[in-house]
Amino acid sequence: MRKTKKNTFMLSFLASAIATVTLAASAHASPSIEAELILPEGQWVSLSAPTEHIIWLGSNNGVVALSTDGGQNFELQTPAGASNHPVIRQISAQDDRHAYVLTSGRGELSRLYITRNAGFSWRRLYRGNGDEQLRCFAMIPDGEAWILADTLHDNWHVVRSSNGTHWISSRSGFSERPQHAEQASNDSQSCARFENDTWLMGTRNAEQARMIYKGRNSLRFQVENTPMAAGLNAGIEAVWPYSESEFLLAGGSSERAQLLHVRRNSDTPFTAVPLPATYSSALKLLLHSGNQVMIGNAEGFHTSEKPIENNEWNWQQIGNFGVQALSCYAEEACWALTHGGDQAGQTLVRIQF
Repeated sequence: MRKTKKNTFMLSFLASAIATVTLAASAHASPSIEAELILPEGQWVSLSAPTEHIIWLGSNNGVVALSTDGGQNFELQTPAGASNHPVIRQISAQDDRHAYVLTSGRGELSRLYITRNAGFSWRRLYRGNGDEQLRCFAMIPDGEAWILADTLHDNWHVVRSSNGTHWISSRSGFSERPQHAEQASNDSQSCARFENDTWLMGTRNAEQARMIYKGRNSLRFQVENTPMAAGLNAGIEAVWPYSESEFLLAGGSSERAQLLHVRRNSDTPFTAVPLPATYSSALKLLLHSGNQVMIGNAEGFHTSEKPIENNEWNWQQIGNFGVQALSCYAEEACWALTHGGDQAGQTLVRIQF
């Protein structure tokens, strides 16, 4: 068990009830920014908020921050040790004591950790070797879990668990062989998802951008091509499953943003969703909460109700910032980690729908 050093930072409360900018009028109330908080110094890249008051953040240099008072104070931790600084690519927290952390990098920089005592100690569950690079993961609490990694030697490479505790490397269980250099996104916390009894993953950086899916009780992943932009640094960045036959896929390329509505049993299985003009490069984030679909990247952050029968999406802009990560703790309430940049510092924003 590794004990980690903690520090406490007092955060300044910036604003509340900041009005949002909308793209189109709507009969429904516009989403509003209820609070905006300054963060401790650092570049924060990952977020998990199981409640309004419990917030976990991960940085690009190995630091995890935990707040139990709605972001007014954070305690800083180093799961990989004070001398190691891997990117905290993804956090999945159940409450203020239990959380999984995925670090990403080549070989030993890719690791999975767990804490059961609010970060007082962290236990390493898996460590990468050689050219292995872990990208993102999804899990059923105390059940099946998958980490999607870069393909290795023209084989699929995933790390799986049946209980969230014991993890093993695997390269089988897929209906098609991988393409050369095929990989998952390292810019999104949602390139793999388990929702609505369905596992869904997306790939990029290869000749075809492909979706990978299976039902909760299925043994084998189905792998299918999509019309998403493909090639070097292009493809699917984020996913959301509604069932085994209906998905949303977000991504694109450096020159194009795309959102695809997939209905596998339809005569036209792939429908391109119209997007705001704000986006000129790949969408990185996709999340569904309540009746809202949220999308974003460094260029902006938008939400729309999901149309029931047509393709008429009513996108509304949230704030005037790009978004790095999202986490919803209720159907109509979420925390968003802003993208920041060279000129603007990052903030943590609470949104109400």
